[in-house]
Amino acid sequence: EKFKGEREALVAAEINEFPMYAKAGTPIPMQPYTQRMATTPLKDLVVRVFPGEEGKAGKFTLYEDDGLTTEYMSGKFATTELTYLRKGKSVEVGISPAKGAYTGQLKARSYTIELPCTKKAVSVKVDGKPAKAEYDAKTRMNIINIDERPVTKGVKIVVNVEEADPAAAVKDAQMRRLKAMMKDLKPGDTLLSVIERETKAGGRESKFNDTLFAIAGLGLFEKNEAYYLYKGVPAPYFYA
Repeated sequence: EKFKGEREALVAAEINEFPMYAKAGTPIPMQPYTQRMATTPLKDLVVRVFPGEEGKAGKFTLYEDDGLTTEYMSGKFATTELTYLRKGKSVEVGISPAKGAYTGQLKARSYTIELPCTKKAVSVKVDGKPAKAEYDAKTRMNIINIDERPVTKGVKIVVNVEEADPAAAVKDAQMRRLKAMMKDLKPGDTLLSVIERETKAGGRESKFNDTLFAIAGLGLFEKNEAYYLYKGVPAPYFYA
């Protein structure tokens, strides 16, 4: 789901969701799940980027050291710059050569580029050569797998792709949350039709209707803005 920055929003989540927010257009370094994330060598670097603003470059610097000693204090560490740029239907993701070195540093790694909230890519090029992208329609994500290469060698990925309709993602999320809280949804139900039906019928606890409205991003809540809540007076805030 897409939210505008520099503002507050009321959101709802079902029990299997964990609300997390990422800045659009900023590359996020990740790795496949392991039981020891902090000490497992980063053999496959996953770079995920949500659709950014047209023409505005985004970047992130990945920092690595041995994770065990204080050798980083004497300069034994490495950094890798990740970049993103969106120009019309063209999305460029760059991974610069690693700078620096440390004990136990990997000599090579593979890469996985993830572009969520996008339509199926028309074409992909890795270092100027045609490549393929896997598309997950459920998450609206293009996934480009890049074979292992030296960490001292950069890579440039160019994808011809459009941003997916944000409204469709919101609708899917709303229905997913409705299904999690209601087992008696009817065919053709929408969030609006459920809200209308439930508010007219009555009989539910107020918290139930509060949750329905929260799924739509609507609600009236009290908030205390005093530091540490000390001597503050809660004031009502309406979210829409």
